Amino acid sequence: MEYIRLLLGSYLLGATPFAYLVARFFRKIDIRRVGSCNAGATNVLRQVGFVPALLTGIGDVGKGAVAVWWAGAYLGEVSMGSLLALIAAMVGHNWSIWLRFEGGGGAATFFGGMLAIAWGTLLYLVPLWALSYRITRHKYLSSVLTCGAIPVVLGTYLSSWQHFYFGVAAGCVMGSKQVAAWVRAASRSPHVPPPTAPTVSGAA
Repeated sequence: MEYIRLLLGSYLLGATPFAYLVARFFRKIDIRRVGSCNAGATNVLRQVGFVPALLTGIGDVGKGAVAVWWAGAYLGEVSMGSLLALIAAMVGHNWSIWLRFEGGGGAATFFGGMLAIAWGTLLYLVPLWALSYRITRHKYLSSVLTCGAIPVVLGTYLSSWQHFYFGVAAGCVMGSKQVAAWVRAASRSPHVPPPTAPTVSGAA
């Protein structure tokens, strides 16, 4: 019963839509309907501005950190309960009940949770994402590749199968949103008809 309360509370914490609220406050817009349609700090930065994006980022990072802290305080341990709480907060962030199960990508909430669990893993994951982006020059592909590397980095760094499986879950939660955003962006791209063969005027 304790775990059910923890997961529900962490989900509702993660579901707090900071990006939506900040964008409404500063610009009176629905952040889910402009730009990338992602309710996250990056879209707020592009559509609203730096200060609103900073506030959004602090809120989203804080959700992950608070979920981990609450799990430790509530259950008296910072292992499995903390990992489950962080996953629940990420799910809440990505599929918020207050936004009709829309939301952000989960990266900031994951980042905040990992600062509390094992901040050293971020020293590998952030450069890995930067390297993959530099190689692919594709934000969605590089993000998906990084999501796939999360369980390997966590499992190896912490020498723990428990953290490996957590990494699989976290990677799926974030990766699924990246794939969805990738498909949505591709569907909005203008269709360019294939070139036709040149014709020779006067040909018989």
